[in-house]
Amino acid sequence: MNPFANLYPASLFLGGMVCLSSLLLGSCGKPSSKQTKQAVAKEEVAEVVKLSTQEFEFSGIQTAPLKPMVTSGHVVCTGKIDVPPQNIATVNPPAQGFIRAIYVVPGDRVQAGAVLAILQHPDLIKMQQEYIETKSQLLYFEKEYLRQQELLANNATAERTVEKSESEYKTLANRKAGLEAQLELLGIQPQTLTQQNLVKSLPILAPISGNVSQVKANLGKFVNLSDELLEIVNTDHLHAELQVFEKDIAFIEAKQKVTFTIAGKSEPVFEAYIKQIVEKVNPTTKTVMVHAHIEQTKNLLKTGMFVNATIHVGDRETLVVPETAVLREGDKTYAFVASGKLQYTKVPLELGNKEETWFEVRNSADFAAETQFVVKGAGYLQGYLDKKLGGSE
Repeated sequence: MNPFANLYPASLFLGGMVCLSSLLLGSCGKPSSKQTKQAVAKEEVAEVVKLSTQEFEFSGIQTAPLKPMVTSGHVVCTGKIDVPPQNIATVNPPAQGFIRAIYVVPGDRVQAGAVLAILQHPDLIKMQQEYIETKSQLLYFEKEYLRQQELLANNATAERTVEKSESEYKTLANRKAGLEAQLELLGIQPQTLTQQNLVKSLPILAPISGNVSQVKANLGKFVNLSDELLEIVNTDHLHAELQVFEKDIAFIEAKQKVTFTIAGKSEPVFEAYIKQIVEKVNPTTKTVMVHAHIEQTKNLLKTGMFVNATIHVGDRETLVVPETAVLREGDKTYAFVASGKLQYTKVPLELGNKEETWFEVRNSADFAAETQFVVKGAGYLQGYLDKKLGGSE
């Protein structure tokens, strides 16, 4: 049985169909038969190496299947520093208006309730005046309603007149209650309002304590209720959001130790522990989000920083290849596998933990158990490919 019989059959079959169609339906503007053959040959050379017996003997190629090995208990992953949603506050204006003052800049530390900016608008005055007038009118209509009830009791007025008076009274009462609610949302105490002490500006207050991370407003700017003026981040509860591959998630448990460094640096090493595991796999990245609580930030961590992390788990059995089988091209890794008699195919590898001279193969499920990996001579095959590619251009 050829373990790679199903590795490329669809693409080769379709490629053959395309070539056959080009030959049968060749028309003006189509690539020539020679060009088509060269393109297909180049694609095949880029993945498959076919050796002669003499070349094979010279290469010293040796193959072996993936090896089961008990690796030390750790899972390597990446992630970023973040805070819980309740520790980030977007500050919007309580009403539309003009920004008349701003008291903070990015980086400032503020306490909940602190004044961040000042807002003004003529409609603010109008709302207060409407409330005062409605309150005054309500007193009159309340007395009139009570008077009409007395008259009705003495048969001195029509019932319809009483009903009209009641309707006017209740309408004003509802309007007063609505205006009171609006004013309270703006931070204005309606009970204290008079024509002489109208509130002419509104303070924009910090909803939480933290550091100002963004200021999007400026003096004189007209803002609406939906406009974002500032952002405040409270970093008292920083955590690491780690992306763990779904095949590794079975080894992850709450309270396991985590060590991590800021991406691109080897020092300092921070410590954390697993707090929560999200019960959902990201269909695009095939990872699960794991929240790790950070023990000490050392005042060096900021939200949005990327980290390289190691989760310390118990010993586990994995499938590994020797480092002599691994080829690197940029940030990608490959290996050669036997795919026929004296034929070898280049395949992508997803590497995990390294144990001495062995690498865990994360995508081991992509290969049949009997698949033979080139463990000696991989460099020769890569050189053969490079030479063929150069000659086919």
